[in-house]
Amino acid sequence: MTDPLHDIDLKTEISAVVALRWDAFAAEHPRLARVVDQHLLVESAARALNLDMDYQRSITNARAVNAGQEVMLKLIDRYVSKFIATLI
Repeated sequence: MTDPLHDIDLKTEISAVVALRWDAFAAEHPRLARVVDQHLLVESAARALNLDMDYQRSITNARAVNAGQEVMLKLIDRYVSKFIATLI
């Protein structure tokens, strides 16, 4: 059985989540959005996810039940959205 995370580039997926959520974030927090560099946000989110024990447990549990790539991407989306919310 293959690991669904094997084919996922974490930074690419984080970047996609940031891009998807950015307009709403910028509309709600325009001053903060003007000073936050999206590239640095992606880098910071990737580092934070790698250190986040809840995220790591979720990934481990998803792997244990052979969750598919879609589940993994939803986990990334949930944790990146949570990370963005911590900026406020």
